[in-house]
Amino acid sequence: VWLEDCILSGNETTAPGGAIATTGGGRVDMEVRGSLLAGNRAEQGGAVYVGSGSGTITIDGSELTDNVATSLGGGLASLVDDGVITVSDSTLSGNRARDGGGLFISERAERTELTMSDTVVSDNVASQQGGGLYLGASDSRFSLSGLQVEGNIAGDGGGVHLMGEDGTTAMLSIEETTIRGNQASRSGGGVQVLAKGLAGSVQLAGGSIDGNQAADAAFVLDLGVSLDSAGVDWGEGKRDNAPADLATATVTWDDLGAGESVACDAAGVCVR
Repeated sequence: VWLEDCILSGNETTAPGGAIATTGGGRVDMEVRGSLLAGNRAEQGGAVYVGSGSGTITIDGSELTDNVATSLGGGLASLVDDGVITVSDSTLSGNRARDGGGLFISERAERTELTMSDTVVSDNVASQQGGGLYLGASDSRFSLSGLQVEGNIAGDGGGVHLMGEDGTTAMLSIEETTIRGNQASRSGGGVQVLAKGLAGSVQLAGGSIDGNQAADAAFVLDLGVSLDSAGVDWGEGKRDNAPADLATATVTWDDLGAGESVACDAAGVCVR
């Protein structure tokens, strides 16, 4: 599937994929470049739905805006095994879903590799988990670089929600990314990592996590996942993130500052 310099808007279906849908097994290769997918509506994948199978998904220089999914993935939903997903120089904004307002990757999709760079993820809403991004992890790797994740809203994981699959592994790298002004009514205003038996690691390098709000903290790390954070700006003074900056099973800190480095082991024990 190849789209370049296209506009797909105002489409609606009760099936998956408001604008684009691929279903069934086999290999799927999709490229969307320089295109606008706006105001579409579906059950899953308000704009784009990629069903089971394997393959690559590339979104480059495109806008997925104001799309709605009644269940998963307001902008994009992927259930692809062995999938290589690349999103670059794009915008995911104003999309809505139950889970994964901007983007949804299923934890049932094994061995996913996601790379997102220089992309805006803003003002998306999920009524449950992952206002901006829902990252389902099953022996998966996720790399976020140079993103602006701002103004997203969810029940859990306002900006980013990572959900693990029991007995699998995951790696999440967030580099020079702004996670700001996101909200969760329950847990993880900016980022929530919910392991559920997952063994994994999170690496933060540079960027900022500030002005996020939740019932617990801006960044919530579950047991089983380690954290290595260097040079992150957590905002100015206490309670810039409300009510705290970082929460694990053993610590809650509300006074992390600019350029702070933090390391947490899989048991939730942290040092700074």
